[in-house]
Amino acid sequence: MYQYPAKIVEIVDGDTVDTELDLGFDVVTRQRIRLYGINAPEKNTQAGRDARQFVVDWVRQHTPAITLHTVQTAKGSDAREKYGRYLGTLTAASAGDSLNDALIAAGLAKPYDGHGPRT
Repeated sequence: MYQYPAKIVEIVDGDTVDTELDLGFDVVTRQRIRLYGINAPEKNTQAGRDARQFVVDWVRQHTPAITLHTVQTAKGSDAREKYGRYLGTLTAASAGDSLNDALIAAGLAKPYDGHGPRT
């Protein structure tokens, strides 16, 4: 697993964000990140809008100190899901709080392992 300082540039929905990742040595890349291990409701539902707003509020509260922790495949590379998004966990550097866990704790997302029906 790798860790990168992350700037959230857009919140797509309750489980997807666009980021600018600082790779070091003045190298920055923009990547769409799927929050690992969770599934939030679709954004065209009230529950989906509530989940997205929770992410907006969490990001505002924890910016600028947010870190992306990527998920590794068995081969050691960063994992991507079927739509090409990197999988990762966003944490607040100050407290170590995970956005992924916070969404589940708030009842706005369900645990998801990438298999079975999504909500």
